[in-house]
Amino acid sequence: MTKRKSEILSAITERLVKQFSPSKIYLFGSYAWGIPTKESDIDILILLSESIEPKARRAATAYKALRDFTDFPIDILVRTSEEFVPYSKVAATLHYKIANQGIVLYEE
Repeated sequence: MTKRKSEILSAITERLVKQFSPSKIYLFGSYAWGIPTKESDIDILILLSESIEPKARRAATAYKALRDFTDFPIDILVRTSEEFVPYSKVAATLHYKIANQGIVLYEE
C-alpha cells in the first residue's frame, strides 16, 4: 500500500471513529488480503456495540461522513456485535474472513 493510501485510510478511520464511536473498524478485501489494482475499492467494516438504526441508515451515515473522500471508491458495512459475531464463527461467511483475516484499523 502506498504512503498516500495509508494516510487516506488513517483519515477515513479517524472520521469514522468520530462519527460512530465503534468498537472496531476492519479493512478487508484486496487492500487487506490481496493485491489491490487501480480499480480496487477500499472495503471497510465498522463494528458497533449496538445500534437502533437500520443497517441501511447506518451505511448512509457512514457514506455521508466520508463524502469528501472522492479519490478512491469506498465500500462500507456497518454492523452491530449482535449482527456480526454469530456469522464471524461460520467459516463460509464474509464476516468470518473479515474477523480472521481483516486488518484492524481501530479498536477501542
